[in-house]
Parts: sequence; C-alpha cells; structure tokens
Amino acid sequence: MSRTARSVNLTLTYLIITTMILSGIQVMLPALGLDWYEEYEELTEKRNSKQIVVAASDWSTDLITQTFHPGADQNKMSDFVLDSQNQAHLAYFETGDNTINYATSSGGDWSFTQIDTSQIGNADGIISIDIDSNNLPAIAYSGGSFDIKYAKMQNSGSWNVQTIENFMGGNPFISLVFDSNDVAHLLYYVDNNNWHYAKNLNDLWTTEDVTPGEQFGVLDIDSNNNPKFVYKGANNKINTAHYDGVSWNFATLQNTNIHEKIDYEIDSLDNDHIIYGGSNSDIKYYEGSTGSDILIGGGFQANHPMSLALDSNDEPSIAARSTDELYFLSKNANGDFNTVGVGFPALSGGFDPTLTFDENDEPLITFHNVNNLKISGVDFDNDVYFNTWDACDNTYGESWRDRYGCLDQDYDGQSDLNDDFWQEGTQWVDSDGDM
Repeated sequence: MSRTARSVNLTLTYLIITTMILSGIQVMLPALGLDWYEEYEELTEKRNSKQIVVAASDWSTDLITQTFHPGADQNKMSDFVLDSQNQAHLAYFETGDNTINYATSSGGDWSFTQIDTSQIGNADGIISIDIDSNNLPAIAYSGGSFDIKYAKMQNSGSWNVQTIENFMGGNPFISLVFDSNDVAHLLYYVDNNNWHYAKNLNDLWTTEDVTPGEQFGVLDIDSNNNPKFVYKGANNKINTAHYDGVSWNFATLQNTNIHEKIDYEIDSLDNDHIIYGGSNSDIKYYEGSTGSDILIGGGFQANHPMSLALDSNDEPSIAARSTDELYFLSKNANGDFNTVGVGFPALSGGFDPTLTFDENDEPLITFHNVNNLKISGVDFDNDVYFNTWDACDNTYGESWRDRYGCLDQDYDGQSDLNDDFWQEGTQWVDSDGDM
C-alpha cells in the first residue's frame, strides 16, 4: 500500500473512531443527566419564546404537611414565596392548635418552625410572607388578641416578633412587601372600615390611616420604592392609593365592578395587573397599560382567595379554585388565557392558592385541601421532582443525594454522573482514592 493510501486509510479510521466516540457520548449524556436531544431543544425554544402552555398531565403534587384548614373559610391563611436561590418559604396558620408556622424547603424535605400563637376567630391567622435581599423571610399576620404582628428571621436563624397595632375586629387582609432597600411595607384593614399602612425602618414601625374603604386589598411597590395598593371602594369599583414620596394619590378604575377578592402586582414598567371577582363565579383581569378589563372565565369560586403572578416577561398567570378543583390559567401564544386543571384529574381542594414563578418561569402553587397543605409544580419528566428543583428536568431520574431528579441506576441517591461506583448501591464516593 502506498504512503498516500495508508494516510487516507488512517484518516478515515480516525474519522470513524471519532464519530463512534461522539455518538457514544451523545447517547450517554442523557443517561448521565445532561439534556442532549431534540425534545429538550424544542422545549427550550418554547420556553425562550414564552409560548409554552402547561398541560394538566405536566403537574405533580407533593404533601407539605397535614394541617387543618376550614374549607369553607374564605380568608388567606397561607402564603408562599421563592427566594433567589429557589428556596421555598411558606407561612401558614394551623387552626388545630391556633399557631403561626413557617416551613422551608429546597426541593427535598420541609423543615418547620412555630412562630407564634393566634386566637380563634374570623380575623385570626390572616397571613402574608415576603423575603428581603438576603433571602431572609418575614411574616405579617393577625395573632394574639387581635394584633397585627410582624416576625422577621434574623441572620442567626432566630425570629424577632413585633406587635404593630391592635384592632377591634374584622378581616385585616394583610399584605407585606419588601422594597429594593429591604424596607418592609405593610397594608392591613382594621375595624371593618379603614386601610392602614405601616413602614419599617431600622426595626421601628411608623403607621398611618390612609383611607376608608371596603375590604379586599393588596399592596405592591413601584420602581421608585413607593407603595401602591388596590382595594374595593364603597362604589364597588377598584380604587387605587399610590404614595408619590410626598402624599397619597387616589383614583378609581371606572371600568371595574368588583364583587370580592382581589390580587395585584406591579410589573417592571410600573403597570398595574389586577385580578378580582366580578361575581361569585367570574374572574376578571385588569391590565393597567391598556386600561382593559376582561372577563377571563366563569365557574370559579371567585369569593375565595385567588393568586396572580407575573413571569420574567411580565406576563400574568393565575391560580384559582373552581367548585372543588384547582386550576392554572396562563396566556398562550395568541395572548388568550388558557385554563388547565392542576393534575389529571384536577386536584380537589384548592383553597388558599398561592402562585409563584422560579427564575426559569416554572410555576409552583401551594394550596390547602382542608386537611393537607400541598404544593404543585410542573414535572415534565414525571419523576416527582418539580422542574424548579430537578437538575435533569427532561430526563427521568431518582437521585436525591447530590442533586434531584437525575439518573441513579444503583438507587443509592447519588446521580450517576457524580457516583464513583454508579453500579454499586452501597457506595458512591471513592474517599480513599483506591478505585
């Protein structure tokens, strides 16, 4: 064989071997928990274009804890938020022993802390939670003897509890928000008549009586760190109160006719987004940039709490209860709201839903079904790990020790990619280096 022929033959051999190696790697990587296949690329494209519509079968549900919640109660007795590390923070009122509780999880087991006690009554255990820039949670709630109270986690992990104001009764509709400077802002309704606003600077609270009005209200913060809240006015319209740094300014959204229940968020351009009950069964959506007020749909229990959340593109989604089932409503590519049951069949219960998005715009919902407090999330690979915490969210996997939801062929909890003995179920780390 000539030198040229041998050179060509050797080159072809190298190409064949290289192709085989690359093909093998491409086959192996999904098994090791790395997403490398067409389905993942299609899913990524949909996510990037924000045109993904979650189907009922995409949802998975986990039990957080057994707790008693009065199913017929129409008050907000639990609240939920994710921090910048996708750590879950949950506050809830346990009516069985009248306690205010905090729970947290990063995708695995939940840990629980009792914060305070409350009383028995319609005005007790109303709750709101938020986190500061250090991912430390704070909880505002009604507790004690009709007190508006505030509990803040310290750097040590302990909780500092303060009483802000005492009220005479009625549903306080508490709403807590941190601004970008970690100043806590608080809205609450007292004595069935007045909306009060409180602000915390250096652990000192200042309070003021802002305006009379009907119940049902929610607070948010604009891009200038000024508070703004929406509430039901005596005219049965949605009213707004916006502090401009000097004084409060009031307006009425004339297109709206609110029956009860409301949720509210301000987007990145300071536009208002509001959902509310137009009747006992109708949910309506008000979009501030256009002033449009649309009927989303009927058949919902709009006299029970519902939840609004904006994704990273300021697109709204909703969690709401219909009859005895929980539903998720999100906009599709045409800009219309698409309604799907959470789970298949749709989950029963659905009291007190709180909807939030993680940093990848994956939705999570906490809710009660009377005797259980649960969390639902999207789980595309059906391995019971929500996409939010699933390190391999498009590959079925059962790992939990080093990361959640990746392939673990020896079932020792360690994902194959990080398992020195991926076929040996009793070992996963070669600590002495004699492998």
